[in-house]
Amino acid sequence: MKTLKFISNMIYYKTINMVKRKKRATTQKKDNYILVLIDHDGTLCNTSPSAYESLKFAAQMACESVQININDLQVDWNTIFHQTRGSTERNFIRLFCFRHSVPLNQMGNFEERFYLARAVWFKNMKSFKENPYDTYFPDAENLINICSHHPNTTVWLITGNPIQVINERLAKHLRNYFTDKKNNLLGSFGNEALTREELIQIAIQRAMKLLKGFVPLKDSLGFTTNVVYIGDARKDFFSGLNSRVKTVWIPSRSLQEVKDVLAEDYIIFLKQFLKHRIQIVNRIDSEEVLEMILSKKNKPAGS
Repeated sequence: MKTLKFISNMIYYKTINMVKRKKRATTQKKDNYILVLIDHDGTLCNTSPSAYESLKFAAQMACESVQININDLQVDWNTIFHQTRGSTERNFIRLFCFRHSVPLNQMGNFEERFYLARAVWFKNMKSFKENPYDTYFPDAENLINICSHHPNTTVWLITGNPIQVINERLAKHLRNYFTDKKNNLLGSFGNEALTREELIQIAIQRAMKLLKGFVPLKDSLGFTTNVVYIGDARKDFFSGLNSRVKTVWIPSRSLQEVKDVLAEDYIIFLKQFLKHRIQIVNRIDSEEVLEMILSKKNKPAGS
């Protein structure tokens, strides 16, 4: 009789634990977040030309900190800006230092001074009542507002700007969308990595720690179906695909330019192969993008 009672108790507790695990899994699935990662410059914000002047100022201050006269370097700014677009400020600094022979043992000081100087530039411009402000694209603001009212959907920043700089640059009326209860910015930032792929992975790992119930869901191609990355540069687009997340590319707000991009052979192939995992649009609050973000397709898919 004792043996039968022991077996009966074992079956009872196993059944209870199985029900609890199933309930936890169901709850986790129900509460799982959709994480939208949006690029800042060119996607959310129509970057002011003054932002590029701040980079030049920061480079000058950083050079002074390591006893280098920037006027002796003959810096080709256009080439550097072109080569680092769609990457991060840390990558910008690395390229600058290697190209202009900043000593390796001074690169840490150079980087630290660069971030500080650029943040100070924006802070001083505001205090002097100058107009260094970026403007923000209406379609991007509308998308953020829509997502903020949708259950278990959150929008974080992915930006090549270091966090010190984006804290100064980001418009006040948008801060509430991108901050936690302690007013800390949510996302990943240009002082944390060299590439956008790394920033995307940092943001996902961070979300797993900070968003209760967030679990990346994978489909048959290994794409994370409940993470959507939105960017404007070609590098952004391929960074999203390389990171295996759903990707929205907004190469231009011009309808004709987007049509030209969509007509490219490699885009036609990618759209046929990847289907709903990519969108190329001229408005990021379009029906196609909202469907990608908010629909049930964010569950693991077999297609």
